[in-house]
Amino acid sequence: MKNMSKILMMLLGLSLISCDIDEQDKTIVPVPSSSDAPVLLTPVTDLENVLVLTEETKNDTVFKATWTGANYKDDSQESYQLYVATAGTGFAKYAKVGNVSTSVNVPVTVTDLNSALSAINAPAFTDGTFELRLMSFLGKPVSPQLPLWSNTVTIKANPFPTTKDVLYVIGDFQSDSGYGNNNDISTAPTLLEGAPLRKDFEGFVYFKNPGSFKLAFRDTYKVRPDVDYGDSAGKLGAGGASIAITEPGMYQITVNADPENMTYSVEKTNWAIVGSSTPGGWPPTPEGSNPEYKDTQMTYDIKQKKYIIDISLVAGMIKFRANDAWTTNLGGDKNNLTFGGGDIPVAEGGNYTVTLDLSSPREYKTVVKKN
Repeated sequence: MKNMSKILMMLLGLSLISCDIDEQDKTIVPVPSSSDAPVLLTPVTDLENVLVLTEETKNDTVFKATWTGANYKDDSQESYQLYVATAGTGFAKYAKVGNVSTSVNVPVTVTDLNSALSAINAPAFTDGTFELRLMSFLGKPVSPQLPLWSNTVTIKANPFPTTKDVLYVIGDFQSDSGYGNNNDISTAPTLLEGAPLRKDFEGFVYFKNPGSFKLAFRDTYKVRPDVDYGDSAGKLGAGGASIAITEPGMYQITVNADPENMTYSVEKTNWAIVGSSTPGGWPPTPEGSNPEYKDTQMTYDIKQKKYIIDISLVAGMIKFRANDAWTTNLGGDKNNLTFGGGDIPVAEGGNYTVTLDLSSPREYKTVVKKN
């Protein structure tokens, strides 16, 4: 009987061990070999043709990446990510191209490829040679499991710049106007380019008192702080004279920095809030046809660098305009006001504090807060 009991206990123990092994086997993914890796089929290696990437074609598909699926020997759903690196670097520095895919193909846009090339510091407007390869993995992209790398494909591409240039407005007005010390570029207000290499700069700068300014390019000034730009016979020229501001106020400064024809303009702006929500309503059409009408002017706060007004509004619409005219007006998205943008809705009546922030060039904002 004792022997029989021992035999039963041994069988029970083996059964438990077997069950434990079976449960473990269900969670173990067989380690794949290099022969199970995906194979990148397209694009193919091409050192004859250059993929010229441009701002104008940024939404176009530059190529469609296709590949054979990886083999993980179980039912797990693998994912794929395409990478790029400068040729010959052994992928010491690489960047993701586009998004993760769970299929065996993905369209790559000009923006996808250009952004990745920018991330690895590929020089703009320069033909470069780059390598593409694909990684398959299990799990989440932030912590990929069992990664497998595909073959490498070599291409040539010519990227465009992705960073907008900046012009600093430096001068003897800064200290009084809330921009740090005079002639200090680290605290100077700026003008921003509309798009990389477009050379069209624009922004608003406040002058508390009459003063003068010059302009300096961000990248140039780092190397040559002695190179600035000022007035030269009515145009903009290196080493030109300081540009005078004779009246205090908020000025819109625009610059065309085309080296062949550098020009600038400076216009004083007085900002007001208008619209069906305001006490004065919309300006009359034609302009000036109602001599009783006046725009509701806003007041500039030098510490906050914003225009501010406390105002009673009714449900309706508002916009902002300068100099009692529609020539320069802002509307649309409250967090990204644009020139000529749409009307801004006011949902209900009440007393409001409205601010207009022109301190960040091309990123103008308003806050319409009910008190």
